[in-house]
This record gives sequence, structure tokens and C-alpha cells, in this order.
Amino acid sequence: MLSRPHNLRSPYFRKNLAFMQREFPNFMDQMESFGEAAGLPDLPHTYYLHIYHTGFENEGCTALGLHLEDGPLLFSTNDAMSSKEAAELLPGLYLGSFPDARPYSMIGVCSDANIKVSRIVNSAGLMVAPASGHPKYNKVDEPEYLNLYFLPHLLAQHCADCGDVRKFVSQYRISGVKGLTMVVVDASGDMLALEMESANFSIREIYGDYGIEVNFWQAEELAKPARKKVPQFWESGKYYNSVSRLMYFKRHKKALLRCPNAEELIRRLLRTKEPGDFFQEAEMNIGNWSTVYGLILKNRPKQLSFYPPPFREENYLTIPFPVNL
Repeated sequence: MLSRPHNLRSPYFRKNLAFMQREFPNFMDQMESFGEAAGLPDLPHTYYLHIYHTGFENEGCTALGLHLEDGPLLFSTNDAMSSKEAAELLPGLYLGSFPDARPYSMIGVCSDANIKVSRIVNSAGLMVAPASGHPKYNKVDEPEYLNLYFLPHLLAQHCADCGDVRKFVSQYRISGVKGLTMVVVDASGDMLALEMESANFSIREIYGDYGIEVNFWQAEELAKPARKKVPQFWESGKYYNSVSRLMYFKRHKKALLRCPNAEELIRRLLRTKEPGDFFQEAEMNIGNWSTVYGLILKNRPKQLSFYPPPFREENYLTIPFPVNL
């Protein structure tokens, strides 16, 4: 079982590092350069940093894809287990542009502790936003699976549309400390909800106006074994926090889908202060989560809008693609 702290000499770690060097050599070259610039001893230590420190097992994030009047968008939050943890995470984040990434360049949210991008829109108009995920119920990790923390970055770098995403996820299943849920939306408006637990995964086609992922399995083929093997999760604050967010969306779904654009969507989300609110504040929700930031990705035009605390309509930063993309 893959647990923390990782052992750099463990068979999983050595084999998974070799797998990444074989399958994604350019990505690993970038990682090695990052490690050298950061003063780390060698590539194994740099890789250790990436799979150990990129994210927290107890995050409670959301991903919501919507079709609005002016086109599709992907709204996402990054949430921490306390206001203190949220405040500690925020200073290490920045908005990054990667014009030289191939085959698809991209912009997204980055951390100064690693080279990966987490919430992304690429030059083909594919938008990717993870929503953390349920604890693992498989005990053994396959070293020739992609560590879950790299999946959003590599999906955006190598996929043009939802068809590419289906193939990529089927080929590169995940390993790591937990499962992963996410929503992807492409330039045509096609949308997928992904739920991945090591060898097991679900790809849900979204045929309506929205797709939402939180932090438990909605796909029955994953939820049924999880309820048997990890029963304590289904009685936890994290589970009920996610349920409250789904209930919040159900209550406000009609109003949110009537929003003509991203700006009006944010206004509506920020006006409501009630259980399940997407912009969460500690001690005001089940589980005491705090939102680190909110994010809107658009592909018409391709841009990213970043909403840090304090969460007000005017308090945001929007970055477009560079002119040469």
C-alpha cells in the first residue's frame, strides 16, 4: 500500500519513477531542471517532493461544468480543512502560462513547490478541474499507473478534446494516496465527469447542461465496494460536506443555469451564504472547510479567472492566453 512518508528505496517508488521517465520524458526533464534550480540532490528526491507535497489527502474541493448563454465554463474550488491551512496554502500559488508545452500549451494554477498545473485550460480549448476524491479502497498500487497528482497536467498537455481524455484515462490509470474525481469540458462543449480509484474508474458522459464532481464516488460501480471497504468515510464530515454541496447546487440549479455569463454566476454564488455554499468558510459548514480560492475556466475566449479570499465580486484576477498562442 502506498502511504506517507514514501520510501525512496521502495519498489513502488523506483518502478513508478522509471515508468514516468519512459512514458513522459519531457515532463520528467522539466522536473529534473526544477529540482536542480531548487537545490535538490537528484531526480528521485525531486520526484519524491512532487508525489508527497502536491496536495493534501483531506482536501474537499469541487468541480462544476456548466453550459451558459455565452458558452461552456468550468468552475472549481480548492478547499482546505481549516482557515489556517487555507491561509498557509495561498501564498505558494501563482497563475502560470506554458506557451512551449507540446502538443498543447496551457494556462493554469501552479504551486512554487512543483512543476505541475492543477486547474487548466489548454490551447485546444480543453478545460480540466479536479475535485480531490474518495479514500482508496484498493490496498496495492500499480507502479506503472500515473500518480494521481500528475493527471490533470498531463491530460491538458496531451488531450485536445473529450475523446482524447477517454483514451488517456483508459491507458494511464492512477496510483497514489487517494482516488480522484474531476470534470473536463472541451471546446465543442462536450463534458465528462471522471472518477478514478486505481484500476477502477468511471467515465460519465454529460448530456445535459451541467456536470458536478465532489469528494465521493457517485458512480455506483465505485460507490458500492467503497461503502463496504471504507465504511467510516461514509459517516465522516468530508462525506457530508460534499453531500451538502450537491444539495446546494440542486437548490440553486435553475438560477445558476439561467446566468448569462461567468460574472453573473459568481455574483449569485457569492450572494448565498448557506450550508453547502461553494465558497466555504470554516465553522460555517459541515467539516469546517475553508476555500483557498475559486476559479473559472473559459474557452470562448480561452481565459482563467482566479478568486482569492476575501470572496467579493470585484476581487479577482483574469489572465488570457498569451498573444502568440
